[in-house]
Amino acid sequence: MIASLIMLFSCTDTTVDYNSYLKYLANSENGLTREHVTHGIKLKVKYLPIDYLVYNAVKSIDSTISDKEVEKIKKEYANSLTFVFTLGPADNESFSITTIGVENYQQFAERIETMSFNMKECITLEVNEKQYEPELIQMETINTNEPSKNLIIVFKTTDEQGKNIMNSDMTFTYNDELFYTGISKFVFKTNDIKALPQLDFRLLKTGK
Repeated sequence: MIASLIMLFSCTDTTVDYNSYLKYLANSENGLTREHVTHGIKLKVKYLPIDYLVYNAVKSIDSTISDKEVEKIKKEYANSLTFVFTLGPADNESFSITTIGVENYQQFAERIETMSFNMKECITLEVNEKQYEPELIQMETINTNEPSKNLIIVFKTTDEQGKNIMNSDMTFTYNDELFYTGISKFVFKTNDIKALPQLDFRLLKTGK
């Protein structure tokens, strides 16, 4: 089961280095990054494949690890369907998403708390007319003054019957109760995910 899930995420024979992989993910023409601008706010959703997550996990380890340990890390991510959701100003705007419309520190603290802990009820993933709630939502950075904020959104790859939901197109839906921009939908097609090139792990510090 785990092997089939990993193969689903990288079904092509093409292998690319890490920088090329990042460019592929970021290119909206490849269907893995979607964005929408409304009321001066840019909403962007990017699919994060297993290879990307594993590569960064391995890269953060100081010592050399074995190929067997890399495979173990892959198994840890095999049941996770991960997106990064970015809220920030549109390209022609210059505000910070954490302070726009905020009048005092209490309101600022409430916004940070909402974005950190209460976004789960605003986000769903729809597959074959069925909705799934996130298993985990985590803000990447809290104590920074960057204009945009990234939220890591994790769903399970399987439904309650254990069937893989990634065999069908998926719609990431955000019902904005924070800035009241309405409902935004971002469609991710399974064929675009299957078209992903494979990430070359050979440059990492791995060994037998």
